[in-house]
Order: sequence, then structure tokens, then C-alpha cells
Amino acid sequence: MENHNIFALDIGTRTVIGLIIKNSGENLEVVAQHVETHQDRAMKDGQIHDVNKVAAVVKKVKENLEKRSKTKLTSAAIAAAGRTLRTVRGSATQDFSNISLINHSHIQQVEVEALVRCKNEIAKLFPDEPLYCVGYSILTQKLNNYNIDTLEGQKGGLVEMEIIATFLPNIVIDSLFEVLKKVDLAIESLTLEPIAAMEIAIPPRFRMLNLALVDIGAGTSDIAISKGGTIIGYKMVQKAGDLITEAVAGHYLIDFQTAEELKITLSRQEKANITDILGIAQEITRDSFNTAIEMAVSDLADDISKEIIDLNGKPPSAVFCVGGGSQVGLLREKLANNLSLPLERVAVRDRETLENVKFKNTRTKSLRGPEIVTPLGIGAIAKKKAIHHFITVYVNEKEVTLFNAKRTTVAQGLFSAGVKVEDILKGGMGKDIKYKIQGEEIVIKGTRGFPGEIYLNNKKATLDDKVVEGDSITVIFPHNPQNALMLIKDVIKPYKKYVAVNHEKVSVIDEVLVNGINVSEEYNIKTGDQIEFIYKLRLHQLNLGINFDEHEVYFDGEIITGNPSLTGVQEITYKKKQQDSGTKLKNISVNANGQEIIITKENPLVVDVFDKLNFDISNPKGVLVIKKNGLESNFAESVVHHDKIEIHWN
Repeated sequence: MENHNIFALDIGTRTVIGLIIKNSGENLEVVAQHVETHQDRAMKDGQIHDVNKVAAVVKKVKENLEKRSKTKLTSAAIAAAGRTLRTVRGSATQDFSNISLINHSHIQQVEVEALVRCKNEIAKLFPDEPLYCVGYSILTQKLNNYNIDTLEGQKGGLVEMEIIATFLPNIVIDSLFEVLKKVDLAIESLTLEPIAAMEIAIPPRFRMLNLALVDIGAGTSDIAISKGGTIIGYKMVQKAGDLITEAVAGHYLIDFQTAEELKITLSRQEKANITDILGIAQEITRDSFNTAIEMAVSDLADDISKEIIDLNGKPPSAVFCVGGGSQVGLLREKLANNLSLPLERVAVRDRETLENVKFKNTRTKSLRGPEIVTPLGIGAIAKKKAIHHFITVYVNEKEVTLFNAKRTTVAQGLFSAGVKVEDILKGGMGKDIKYKIQGEEIVIKGTRGFPGEIYLNNKKATLDDKVVEGDSITVIFPHNPQNALMLIKDVIKPYKKYVAVNHEKVSVIDEVLVNGINVSEEYNIKTGDQIEFIYKLRLHQLNLGINFDEHEVYFDGEIITGNPSLTGVQEITYKKKQQDSGTKLKNISVNANGQEIIITKENPLVVDVFDKLNFDISNPKGVLVIKKNGLESNFAESVVHHDKIEIHWN
């Protein structure tokens, strides 16, 4: 027989409760129910510590309910512990003053920036705990400092937004999934325990009132606050019924299981009999029992009251208690006293006080108390097909599990997959170069690339598009952002200084130093480089290749002697000193392509050197390059003793 009913499974610290709920009609109709107790401390504080042991207990519950309902159970509705929820707020501001009208894309940019800040903040708070975003909501949005409900379509201006984002540790969901896998159950829906308890204990029509719900289990106490028609927040106290049970065990010298049974018995009747570990039989009255547990109950009540006031800002109008740990009567009194409430305003919700709930087997004595509320809430959320469950999508073929809160979008999928959404929107930027040149700091900006593209099931999509189970999201990342690239030759021009030597420009830069090391003009500048130019300061540093005894040298038309400074000089000219007629010509030695060439001629030229050089120009092999002393030259330029001539094909 095909299963159309809901299997609601509450995997708690002390017990596993299973309900089969009829999936039809407006009311919750419980067809079958069963509870099993963990024999070992396989769970602590709501967290699974031994998957195999917990799975064994779940299997017992499943098999019992299958037998009773004569149905094969293939999926279950479950809840994650509320203590694991991590919530942070993040805000962002962007100036759209130059935009005529704000559109949906502009709003998304602000949302994404706020979400990134939430992610950064949660990473700081929990640096060693893997977390992923299960959803976020906009708390406030402003335009030019005014609160506004809808930004889209407004005239551009300064947009401010604050969001609240919720994160869940991987370990919580992973361990629940593993337990269900071991007993061949799929997940029908998944919610959070405080949300489930609130769903059934405080119906939506009551949430206009300022109410506190306290779900007191064995290891943890979850708190939820309603106000103004919504749930305004959640808190958790990491102590609950086990704290009282341990106090009972220590006081009466009994084992933990006997202490648990004694606690439950005296919540229903005035007397109970026990035998301690010494074999001594005792009759325990409720009054003496309350005295024994008063300190532990006060400790628990104090912590719960403090968290309620911290979350709500003041005592609420009333408190509803659910969960097995709330059955200790003394706890109501302590909470009422701490919160300055009449005792009747601290109520325990049990099976008899719930609305729109029916049980097929009304004679069963088990699960009649407040422990039934959370599993009923799990079933209620699954029954109305609430969207507090997990779905699997694929981002660039990588499987991603998403908590499907309200409406799951492409943006949430990318965010959970670790994709930087802001980089896709902005197109990515190449890296800048920051360096110093002659002591002045310079920044060369990288260039922006083309924005990325997003596809949902092979169709172009936006960040706001809805995703469902099995959807495939493909991201084409931004392309062609260029890192800044700069060579020395690209920046040297403003720093070059020249003098005119016989009407030709000659650079007076002697060396280019980067971080103290001599480099060529082809050097690729890097961030952090310190560039310095060393200049030739004296005449002889120009290496003019002349014999100063045989030449007259002029600075800006005035004859000079010695090795004067080049500072302020615009033009240098030189010429051979005049010789008397009949003076014997001297031999001039030059180096041409590595060969020594001797020329005996007055005012020899480069062409005279070329004539003596064995260089074949009958078969051109490119462009003829002529250099004298490392500088470009030509055939008609004069040469002097010790000049260095280079002639080659380029």
C-alpha cells in the first residue's frame, strides 16, 4: 500500500518520537504514535554523537509504526536543533544619485553587499565551524535617510539596507541525513525545532501578542518570541531536563534512568517508591522531591528567564512551555517569579490544550504531555507543505544543499557554493600596481572585465530567479579583466634629460635602479618597486669619444676646460683644434664590429670606417643598423680616436 501519510520524526536527546499523521483535512489527525528511549548517551544537547546508535533507535520507531499502520515508510519529516542556528545582521549603502530610477538590479547589488558582510561577520564569529546560509530577510531599507517599503521605481539616491541572515552548521544536517540513510528514509521536509514547536503551540493568530515559547527538552531549552504578528527571534539555553535528573540521581543515590522515571512519576502523582544503589527502599513525596531539585530548577529557570528578557527586551505577556522537561511543576513557579508574571500566565502546553489535533487511539497513555508538541509541529509544517526543507541544486556541476526558506533563489545557490556574487555583477577588476618613482607614489589601475553571466537550466537567469530541487546553475565568470602592466620605458619619458651634442640629442640618464639594482628599460614594474634614475653630472661621463687635448668644447657657446658640471647646460659643441698647414696627419684607431680599424685622414667619417670593414651589403638581410658608442648613427657622422662602431643587419 502506497504511503500518503506523514511520518513526523522528533530525534531528541533522550527519546525518539514518531507520529504517523493523516495527510488530509484541515486538522492534524494522528494515526499512530511510538516513542523509544536512547539506552546510551548517543545524543548530547540535541546533537547526534553516535550515528549508528541513534539510527538503531530510529529503526525501532520506524518498524513499530510500519507494523501498526501496515504501511511502508519511505520518508520522514524531521527537525534540526534550534541551538545550532547562527543569525547575524549586515548592512550596506550604495549611492545611486546618478541613476534616474532605481531598478531591481540596483537593489540586488545592495542586498549582495549586505549578505557578503553577514558572511564575513559569521566567519569571524565562528572561524572554525563550516556554515552555510539558509536564508536572509530584509529588515529595513532607506532612501536618502527615509524608511521606505519599496525601493524599485524610486528616483535614485543614497540607498541603505539592513538584512538578517541565518546560517546552519554542516555537521547538524549531515548527521541527521546519515541517520535517515541508515534506515532507508528520505527527507520529506526539514524544519527547526523551535519553529516546529511554535507552529503548533502558538498559532499565527496569537502572534500579535508578545508571547514566549520555551521548548524544554533533555539537553537544551529552545526559546522563541512572537510579537506584532511574527516571530522576532530565537535563543537557546544549553541546559534542560537532564540537569534536574542529574540532581535527583545525586540526591537519592539512584541511577540516571531511575531518576528520570522518578521525575516523571512525581510530576503526575504525590508519592513514589524507589530503591537506591545501597538497596535501601524509600518513599518519596512530591514536597521532599521539590526540595531536592529546587537548586537545579532555579538554575535552569534563571538562565531561561535571562535569555527571554535579553531576546525580548522585557518580560513577555505570557510564557508557553512545551517539551518533556517542562513537566516539573516547580519550574513554572520559578519562571513566573523571575518574569514577574502571575502563575497562570506560565502555561504548559500538552495534548489536551492543543487546537485542531485529533488522535485515532485516544486510550493510549503515552505521549499525552508537552513532549508531543514538537513532533506534532514537525508534522504540521510538513502537512501544509511549508518550505522549511532542504533542496539539492547544482552550481557549475557541484552539488549544493540549500535550506529552502520562503523562496530559494539563484543568489542563495551561488552564495552557498562559495561563488562571489559581487564579482559576477561587477565584472571583475585586474590588479593594480603601486610603486614609487623618484620618491613619488604612483598607482596604475587594472582594467575592468566584462560582467559574468548566469544560466539556470541552460537559460539566461538573474540572481532573483527561483530555484527548485535538481536545478542546474551555470556561472560564466567575468572575462578579460586586465592586470595593470607597465614597463620602465613606459614611465621614463618625463624623467629623461638631454643635452644637444653637436646638434644631436644625448640622454644624460646614467643608470635606472629598481630597488637598488640596475635594470633595462624593458623591466616590468611590480607592486612595491622603488624606481630611481641616476644622472650623468660631469662632461667626461658623456663618453663623447674625443681627445680633449685636440678638441675645443663649448657649453652653450662658451668654451670650457676641464671636466665641468652638466647642470643647466642645453647645448654642447666640440671641434678639432686648428692645426698649422703641412702638419702630419695622425693615425686614428677605432673599434668596428670588434676589429681594430686604423684611419689616417683629417676629419674621418663613419663611411671611412665602413670602407675598411669587410661587410657585405650586396645581399641585404634586413635593415642596416649603424651605432656609434651605443647610439644610433649614420655614414656621414664623424669619428674620433677610440670610437666604437657597430654595423649589422636588423
